[in-house]
Amino acid sequence: MTRKMLKIVDGPDKPALRCALAYPDREYVHFTLEGDATDAAIARIEDQAEGFTFEINGWLTTGVHKGETFLGIYSVETRSGQIALGIGA
Repeated sequence: MTRKMLKIVDGPDKPALRCALAYPDREYVHFTLEGDATDAAIARIEDQAEGFTFEINGWLTTGVHKGETFLGIYSVETRSGQIALGIGA
């Protein structure tokens, strides 16, 4: 089955991601996607080796794909990445 992949063109800084992780039911982060924008609740963050890239897992709380779970890779250095819908959380 092919998963829908969405490109992140802008997003939050590291402190905002950590805050959203600590309070997933009330703190959300905002991602600008190619052709859309959404807020997301973060359920899990896994640091990658270099310290600027994270595997993120959660669900979208606004936008066209509201309610969908996602798994993605996100760089706080470039504020970009991608998410695959329908995976995780």
